[in-house]
Amino acid sequence: MLMSLALFRLSCCCASILEPVMLISSLVVSIVRLLAVKFEAMLVVVALVVALTLLEKRL
Repeated sequence: MLMSLALFRLSCCCASILEPVMLISSLVVSIVRLLAVKFEAMLVVVALVVALTLLEKRL
């Protein structure tokens, strides 16, 4: 009984430590995904500008 109570307290302690770590890591992953999407959109815009510039020079 005493051993199971000690294990329960230990698991609660570990859970309370891991919860903020998981929250922070999911926040970091979300920020990285958002930056990747913005970077990809910027690359598309640059490619369009280059393509339009090349077309304009040909005409």
